[in-house]
Amino acid sequence: MSDATLREGDLYWKQDGPLSWVLGKLTYVDGTTASLSLIDEKTGILLPNEEHGVDLIETPLYPANPLQSNYADMTGMRYLHEAALLKNLHDRWIAVDRLTYTAMSNVLIAVNPLKTLPKPQKATIVQQPLDKSPPHPFQVSEGAYRQMRTVKKNQSIIISGESGSGKTETSKIILDYLTERSSLDNEAESNQDELEHALGEQLMETIPILESFGNAKTHRNHNSSRFGKYMRLQFTPKDKTVNNSLLRLTGASIDTYLLEKSRLVLPPEGERNFHVFYELFRGGDEDLLESLKLVPNPYTESKGKNAEDWITSYRYLNESGCVTADFIDDKANFARLLAACKKIGIDTNELVRVVAGLLHLGNATFEEEDTAQGMTATFHPSPEMEDPVTIAAELLGLKSNDLLHAMLSRTLLRQSSSMGGGGDRRATFKKRESIYIIKKDVRQATYSRDSIAKLIYEQVFGWLMRRCADALRYNSVAKDELPYIGVLDIFGFEDFEPQNRNSFEQLLINYANETLQDMFNVCILKAEQELYQAEQVFAPQNIGLTFAFTSVPQDGTIKRKLDELTQEVHYESNQECLSLIAGRYDSIFATMDTVGTLAGASDRKLNEKLHAAFKKHPCFPLPHPKDAQQEFWVKHYAGVVHYRIDSFIDKNNNVSSVQFQELIHSSSLR
Repeated sequence: MSDATLREGDLYWKQDGPLSWVLGKLTYVDGTTASLSLIDEKTGILLPNEEHGVDLIETPLYPANPLQSNYADMTGMRYLHEAALLKNLHDRWIAVDRLTYTAMSNVLIAVNPLKTLPKPQKATIVQQPLDKSPPHPFQVSEGAYRQMRTVKKNQSIIISGESGSGKTETSKIILDYLTERSSLDNEAESNQDELEHALGEQLMETIPILESFGNAKTHRNHNSSRFGKYMRLQFTPKDKTVNNSLLRLTGASIDTYLLEKSRLVLPPEGERNFHVFYELFRGGDEDLLESLKLVPNPYTESKGKNAEDWITSYRYLNESGCVTADFIDDKANFARLLAACKKIGIDTNELVRVVAGLLHLGNATFEEEDTAQGMTATFHPSPEMEDPVTIAAELLGLKSNDLLHAMLSRTLLRQSSSMGGGGDRRATFKKRESIYIIKKDVRQATYSRDSIAKLIYEQVFGWLMRRCADALRYNSVAKDELPYIGVLDIFGFEDFEPQNRNSFEQLLINYANETLQDMFNVCILKAEQELYQAEQVFAPQNIGLTFAFTSVPQDGTIKRKLDELTQEVHYESNQECLSLIAGRYDSIFATMDTVGTLAGASDRKLNEKLHAAFKKHPCFPLPHPKDAQQEFWVKHYAGVVHYRIDSFIDKNNNVSSVQFQELIHSSSLR
């Protein structure tokens, strides 16, 4: 901000490091230098001995809004910039009544309180204008419902944010409102209320199932969704001939994306596997755990019958070093899971067998054996006790020999033809089939064990989603005719530094967030400016600050003056990053697909190709040479993320062995 627009005695914000701001009173300004006396943000009192010299070229100053102001909708702020936003959100957060929600036009900003707060009355939200309702997910839901009724277009509510920001809880609040919305209208009918209430209950009962099998404790979130989901709430007009007719909730659907199945076999250090495993141990009774041979199990030294002592006996649960989670009650959640499954109509007897079977399967270990094919893997169960493979096969409904064969070897079928002469001197072709059994080494056998486990878990998760969908009565035949409100709850942006654990999953998650950011840029920034220009509404700009918009008068002199002050609101586009990751021909994804089809494809070759192809790309900063062999970097809208190249090819190909698929298909469980 130039000295022509700075006024001595006014309050201004100055950036103090990359993540903080300080507030001060301008005491002196001359050209490109100024002096700022810092003040207490709460009281406005000058702080002693806190006079800061400011180089206005390097450190611009941003004008402050009145100190005691509190804006429920920040579009009403006189000055709108990063410091002003943070100040307003902080003031609302520390308010006595903990105002965790703040609006920015049709965007709702939530600051996670990490506790349950009182909700507005739903009936009150229905009865009053939206701009009179406090910022809340109920208000957003009501806005979507009214738009769907009046504009007659499908609506979507997108819930985005970093991991741990409260997206899943927010989606629950939105579903809680929308599943009861129709019954809140005066013209609602009691019999329809009951049907809608029953469907709403069914939809809410899917949440414990989704969370048990799809959520886990991470470093940043005790209940992190390790998959994305998109829910459609389908409505049917009460009278299609009447404009703005009452809509009834008559069906719903759930689509899931990107289940982090690699967590099953190797949870990151300091994090947990999926909740369901711990829920089974802490919520299952003694008879159940004994029948599943989890507590005790016959191949581990006895630890008594305390289930807590046995959790760390299973490889898939003990290698991360974390088996508990704050704010999570595994025992109570297991009871909720069983109750939800019962209401949905899911047989939990087979479900817990699969969960236990996977834990036993993970305990299978292999030894090296010198054979004619070289050093190959072998499995030597103790003749005196049951072994984990036999128990896993029994629980999973498989034959133990088939399971063991799939882990220790692969079958290769080779066809050949030979030509011979017949009695009438005509040539004939004979087809021959040769079957080769190729033994695996210990590393390959371990990889096969984990691949089978991941494939089973993925199929169980998909089966659960289909069962939930069956209970929600979504009308797929009339899906193009009946209006719906979509609710998207997807992973937040992830960067697991400094542990350097960003892998293929994080790249996909962050790409999804880049796409959402681009949509936000287009819908909120670009489209709004185009609307202002079309309606001849101009925004005088000052160092990128957004001011109250002023209609342009007909007076030509004033119009010319405003045109001089008016400039386009600039924002940082992330199109270059999107192109780098997912461009059609020349991108990270395209390179992965190409390298993955080559003979001898490896992560090292992929990394070399990426560095060679994109070393000059502005969103592909180069790591230190000592790190360049193991990782590549991407400059996202939220910052630079370091990705380790390990397992990128395998995860991207994601091709399940036909042998493994046939094995699982042979299971007696259905």
